[in-house]
Amino acid sequence: MADLFGSIIFSFTFLILFIARPFRLTPGTFFSTWLALLAIQTTTIINEFMFRIKGADGGDSEKFFILASKVAQSDGFYFNQKEILYSQIIGNIFKVFGTSRFLGSELSVLAFILSCYVILKILKILDLQKYAAPVILIYGLHPSGIIIKSVMLRESFQVLFFMVTVYWGLRFCREFNLKHLFFCGVSAIFMSLFHFALGIIALLVFILFIAFAVFFGIKEKPFILKTLLPGLLTLFMGVVLAAQFSPTLLKQLGGISYIFTKDPITIITKFRNASIKKSGVATYTVQNIDPNSSSNLITSLARAVIHYFYYPAPWDIKRSLDLYGFLETAWRGLLLALALISLFQEKGPNKKYLLLLFSIYILNSLLWALGTTNFGTAIRHHLVGHWLLVILAAPLLANLIDTGRKYAHPSAPPLTLDKGTS
Repeated sequence: MADLFGSIIFSFTFLILFIARPFRLTPGTFFSTWLALLAIQTTTIINEFMFRIKGADGGDSEKFFILASKVAQSDGFYFNQKEILYSQIIGNIFKVFGTSRFLGSELSVLAFILSCYVILKILKILDLQKYAAPVILIYGLHPSGIIIKSVMLRESFQVLFFMVTVYWGLRFCREFNLKHLFFCGVSAIFMSLFHFALGIIALLVFILFIAFAVFFGIKEKPFILKTLLPGLLTLFMGVVLAAQFSPTLLKQLGGISYIFTKDPITIITKFRNASIKKSGVATYTVQNIDPNSSSNLITSLARAVIHYFYYPAPWDIKRSLDLYGFLETAWRGLLLALALISLFQEKGPNKKYLLLLFSIYILNSLLWALGTTNFGTAIRHHLVGHWLLVILAAPLLANLIDTGRKYAHPSAPPLTLDKGTS
């Protein structure tokens, strides 16, 4: 029964391309989404029914499946705050439909196709619909994403709820509707359930949206001072009090209480130590944070961030795994450079929203960097914000691709020909 339900989800992921209007607005958008989905579903079928693909053959995927299988065998609805919530969610689904790796993988693919829908809605808010085809193509055909989002890992859900949080946050910043802020907050809570670090990121991103809206909308919407700020103060005090008197209560919301109850350096050191102990062949050469002096602290933090973004370097390549990590780093570096150039070239009213997205990307990356000590894990963490870089780099990247296509095939239509809205 579990494989049957997995097959139903498999069919639905393709059917949604015909049902959801944003996918159907232009041939380029439809084909790009179909191609990305086909690549991920093909990887899922090969991995589950033929042979295990390198990078998807065990590790956390196997651990999540084993934990979910144990949950499926328990009595009634299962919830234990000491165990990974993602495995408990999948396990309770297994309890209803049966235990199957294929079903678990298809749930990840379903989250991926829903994220494609959300990214198209974000492009509409930013008036970047004409770049929908290249954005979906680059986002969906990212090699690491194809592997990671085709198996039973939580990254697909992390990306989905991160996107939904940003979507509602952008709508709030544009329209100053408190309903959108509420949905942003709810999405941020769901986002925080899929990793400890995402709880902190979700809270900071939520506050960033509020600060942006107040700064840019205070003249247009004076009621924000009367409605929003008291509400924000009440929410903040509620979180502080809950964190002080009941840290366990907030544990499953991603450890937000740690912000108020622990020293930041202690937290960073604790998680980096734990990461170093279980890191394998992809471990950085950088060690833990050194808090003994201000200069040592700044230097060690800077090294941690640099390694997160740019390790392995060309001189670190000793085996195929290092080469793949370097290619991933080079690609990310290219996207980052194109994103920065696009931001400098942008002159319209949209620039402040693009700068907001870039700020969210940097915030997300810096927080992940502090607790990551090997580039294998870094690749997975970079996936959470990869789509932001793709959106920001899309205008220049699409132009570069068009230039190459015109050079090879002068009659080829440009990728940005699509003018539809979503």
